[in-house]
Amino acid sequence: MASLIARKKESVTVLRPSRLSVPRLIVTKRLYLRAIQDHDKALVKEALSDPRMYRHYGFRITEPAQLIEQMEWYRKLQQEGSGEWWVIRERTSERPVGALGLYDYAPHHLRAELGYWLLPAAQGKGYMQEACQAILSFCFRELGMHKVTAYVEGGNEASVKLLVKMGFEQEAQLVQEEWKDGQWIDVLIFGLINPDHNSLRKS
Repeated sequence: MASLIARKKESVTVLRPSRLSVPRLIVTKRLYLRAIQDHDKALVKEALSDPRMYRHYGFRITEPAQLIEQMEWYRKLQQEGSGEWWVIRERTSERPVGALGLYDYAPHHLRAELGYWLLPAAQGKGYMQEACQAILSFCFRELGMHKVTAYVEGGNEASVKLLVKMGFEQEAQLVQEEWKDGQWIDVLIFGLINPDHNSLRKS
């Protein structure tokens, strides 16, 4: 179910779907993006239990209950229509190399948060940029979403570089926002406005 809200000032009719409706399969030049399923838990465990991944990721799996919790989170996003995560696979080998997703979809504001992780062996090949750009293109062109945000731990230069390359701008730095590994860390907030909506920013 969706609601139509007319903005008289801009003479624009905005469609705000109450649920995030996205394809379960997206194909890019080198990748398959397929909606995450229960049988992907081996991949999730491999990635989120790797200390190299946890260095700049906010969740780490150290026991079976945490894997169950993570897979339940993916299912809940799908059931509620508040988000979706996709497994990233190479088209040539069909080998899974990572995952990315949208969550915290806010229908009234046409906004969602972007998250992602990539296995160390697959990093440095441009896979995440290719996958993210496919998702962002769908969000802006097909869904008419207004904004996508991303939260990055301080010190994660690779993620910052990726976001900036895709046009995101840093909007805030939350100083000593989270406690991790015996120290307080900063969290950076990045945002990307739908290019077609830029003319409405000052309306």
